[in-house]
Amino acid sequence: MPFRNGIFLAAAAGIALSLGSEAVIYGAHADDAAGAAYPDCSPAFFDAMKTAVYEGTGGGITLEAPFIHMNKADI
Repeated sequence: MPFRNGIFLAAAAGIALSLGSEAVIYGAHADDAAGAAYPDCSPAFFDAMKTAVYEGTGGGITLEAPFIHMNKADI
């Protein structure tokens, strides 16, 4: 499904905020975005979504992607 990670992350942010959490951890990694296979796994998408989540939750939720610049072998 196109933009599936955007949909999932938006829902996760809403749920996290309602549960009193501070962050949503996103498991995207460099192999997912290689060759634009999954554009919703790219660093550019993550940066935009990170801003959207933070702004959309009034600064209540941060989006983190600890593996975004790592490939599967590095992880």
